[in-house]
Amino acid sequence: MKGTDTAKELREMSVEQRASLLKETTTKLFKLRVQSKMERLDSPSEVKKAKKLIARLKTIETEMNKAAKAAEAEQKAAEAAPKPAEDQPQQ
Repeated sequence: MKGTDTAKELREMSVEQRASLLKETTTKLFKLRVQSKMERLDSPSEVKKAKKLIARLKTIETEMNKAAKAAEAEQKAAEAAPKPAEDQPQQ
């Protein structure tokens, strides 16, 4: 996990890369929480950074899912729209 993951960089990643990063960050956050209970953390800000990255990844995932559903609904609406009859004579 890099410390400079911006939303733009995360959006440019593939779905598999984002899923992998989410899993890594979740595991890291778990380890940090355990460590914080057992002993003092070297840098407590790492917990906050991990939480923010997880939230950012989940937000981007939700945005992508909503965009895909909207595109799918738009496509279905376009397919269901009545097409003008071209072969019927004009009155």
